[in-house]
Amino acid sequence: MDRNDQQAIGTLFEKLANVERQTPPRDAEAERFINDQIARQPGAHTTWRRGG
Repeated sequence: MDRNDQQAIGTLFEKLANVERQTPPRDAEAERFINDQIARQPGAHTTWRRGG
């Protein structure tokens, strides 16, 4: 990863943070459900990186 890649990723996350600040609060019930599902299958959120 070079400096341009790092800058592009940093810019993306800055934009995501700006959008998140403008949205209503997250649904607590949905957050718990998603976190419970991830806890039951911890590798699920990284599957896309492995091409699964």
